[in-house]
Amino acid sequence: MATFRRDDYERGNPLIDTLADWLVDQSLGDAPLEEIFEGTCKRLYAAGIPVARCHVTFRVLHPLYQAQALHWERDRGLELQSYMHGHDQDAWLKSPMFHMVENDIPHLRRRLIGESAILDFELLGELAGREFTDYLTFKVSFDGSAKREVGGGIIGSWCTDRKKRFHQRRHPVTAEDRAEGRGGVQDQYSKEAHRKHPCRLPWARCGQAGNERADQAG
Repeated sequence: MATFRRDDYERGNPLIDTLADWLVDQSLGDAPLEEIFEGTCKRLYAAGIPVARCHVTFRVLHPLYQAQALHWERDRGLELQSYMHGHDQDAWLKSPMFHMVENDIPHLRRRLIGESAILDFELLGELAGREFTDYLTFKVSFDGSAKREVGGGIIGSWCTDRKKRFHQRRHPVTAEDRAEGRGGVQDQYSKEAHRKHPCRLPWARCGQAGNERADQAG
């Protein structure tokens, strides 16, 4: 059985570090946001993070559109969704993301299968029906504030269809983990990428986020 020293953990997962470097390089260049997002999703999966569905929403400064969303699924690819000013917001108002915004919650997780499943939003029931097993959504403000009245940021979600769901790890992802599709989203990507390159995200190009009026259920 493999063992890991503390300095092994501090060095992080080289695949994730490579992804973080790629992400920073892309965000400082002229690559379209859609390509950056899709490339990030594919590289996360290749690195052993079992993502099957990724979604991010942000407000835009546009005369016709109030918000846009990037939605990626492993078996379907990338879809760009645009939402016009004043259109029906029913799905957004019933979503986990709206609940987070209303209650100033930075993260919300729901297991979608088993005895610990909580399907307290319509979207979660739909995802469970499609055999997704775990749902994690997050809200990031560019100025570091979690208060709902502050604009500027993104809101998004990760889903997996792995039967054992997402799980947090206290050691790096091993080759065996990657071969079997094991990994944890927050521990193996978000923390390491933020540790290495804090506050250097491509979403900063998007203007204000969909924190208050974006219309995606996520």
